[in-house]
Amino acid sequence: MAQISKRRLFHRHYCEIGGHDYLCAEECLCICDLPMNEFDHAGCPVELRACPAHWLEEQRRIAESKSATREAKSERLRRRWEAAKRLNSPDAGAKFAALMRHMFCDGDSQDHTA
Repeated sequence: MAQISKRRLFHRHYCEIGGHDYLCAEECLCICDLPMNEFDHAGCPVELRACPAHWLEEQRRIAESKSATREAKSERLRRRWEAAKRLNSPDAGAKFAALMRHMFCDGDSQDHTA
């Protein structure tokens, strides 16, 4: 922790967006959950946190990632819904039984329905 003035304490973060270290004067918590400006954090790993110049880019990337996750979940739900609709066909039970025999009976010809 570097002290620049008597009033303000600075601590170090690493901006992964810009690829550089920077000094921070905000009241933030360390990865160890203790306030950065009140304890010795020499043994703690440097926290990845966008610097003020790259903060908007970090927020854009986070929003983009969340959107992609939502889209992937929606696609999985759509595929499951389509599969569920196919199970309502008249021959769905027979297809399911054949699949289970193929998967778990290893192709033997014995009747496992009893």
